[in-house]
Amino acid sequence: MSTLKLFIIAAITFVSTLFAQGYIESATELRAYQGSRDFANLEKPYQFKVPKDGQMMRFEIRGTMPLNDWKAMELSVFDGQGKYLFTYQDDLWAESGYDSDGYWTEYKRKASLEQRFPKQGTYSILLSDSASTHKSTAGHTYTIRAVPIRGDGSVLTSIKWISGIIAALSLFLLFFILDRKNEKKKSKLYNMNHRRIKQEKPNKSYKGLVILILIFYVPLTAASLIALQDDDDDIDWVSVSYRSPHIVVDRDMRQQSMSGSYFRTGGSRGGK
Repeated sequence: MSTLKLFIIAAITFVSTLFAQGYIESATELRAYQGSRDFANLEKPYQFKVPKDGQMMRFEIRGTMPLNDWKAMELSVFDGQGKYLFTYQDDLWAESGYDSDGYWTEYKRKASLEQRFPKQGTYSILLSDSASTHKSTAGHTYTIRAVPIRGDGSVLTSIKWISGIIAALSLFLLFFILDRKNEKKKSKLYNMNHRRIKQEKPNKSYKGLVILILIFYVPLTAASLIALQDDDDDIDWVSVSYRSPHIVVDRDMRQQSMSGSYFRTGGSRGGK
């Protein structure tokens, strides 16, 4: 049954993509989290190393906020010469309330951003945060770290969704076909035709199955190899900020850092 084959191959591709994406986005080094109390709003840089040219890095924020409160973070990234590159913005929060099912709570305890760096070296982050008006949130700490990862897992996202959608649609179609066959089996004429078709059925050919497997797994293999490549081309951070909802480029900070005055004067953040 071709529909069954399509479902099995699409489902296996979907699961394989999940595992491949998890492997590609896994950290290559063990790096400890650092407490925000040591860096937030202190003009004290958190430094991290990019081990090689074209390295993918992941910025991670972890913490639990008090209920019905939030805290927003800004991680402004500078290269080894003190040149401002971009600012990563994110937040953590906790909400609670009542609905028809009763009391509920919802948390955002983790935030992260994957970004490629064209050049190896030591980079710096200036961390700032702002909280809701509650004093408990203003003093609530969290942890951050920057860790190298194997590659760019986002390359596999489209394959993951396409294979998942195909698997879901083929499963729905499979149930529909089985339901129709169950209805037809009640017919005596169907039983006679089914026996005749079964006797005339030619030998199975695996050519179609091989083609189907190649259609799914060749793109997955190619995308995985691309995701693991180290791309050391220069990056236009302003263009990156247009594509990413969590990345902004502060023009004032950019001008100050290009003139070499930012770290000497402790330039202020703002004016995005």
